Amino acid sequence: ERAPLGENRNGAGSRAETALTGLSLLALIGAGHTHQTGEYADNVYRGLAYLIRNQKPDGSLAGNAAVYAANYRHGMAALSMCESAAISRDPSAVQSAQRAIAHTRRMQHPTTGGWRYTEGSAGDLSQLGWQAMVLDSGHRAEIPIDQRAVAGVQRFLRSVRTGTHGGLASYRPGEAP
Repeated sequence: ERAPLGENRNGAGSRAETALTGLSLLALIGAGHTHQTGEYADNVYRGLAYLIRNQKPDGSLAGNAAVYAANYRHGMAALSMCESAAISRDPSAVQSAQRAIAHTRRMQHPTTGGWRYTEGSAGDLSQLGWQAMVLDSGHRAEIPIDQRAVAGVQRFLRSVRTGTHGGLASYRPGEAP
């Protein structure tokens, strides 16, 4: 696809402040730093505060991303917020993570169980990966996860599974592995 949903991919990665903040936070959190402890506590605090300030009323953490990139950016930022909530149990992080998970859930296709670029899109494997990690991390943060969302992830994974023993996968259902 050269122009999914009519959008040229030139410039992909620009306007990615929330995603880059999320990925940076994942590295710092993974190294044991939180907004409460560690040599980079202030950096983690400022990153989380930035994401919370820029979270949209619907829970999206995509920032000002264009349609093609929004779900990816939301997933990266939401995963970092959920990881922070899981580790610190900080009420602000938990509340932001809950709102982000609600957005993730709204974007999931009700039948296929996948995610793509817009609400109700049938889904692809790369989008599913980010959003499934958000749900898993939210679960570890003890945020209730709708089991229909988990069942949707499983349903989508079954739909892209292929090969003699099911060890291959396609990007979207019906495509070559």
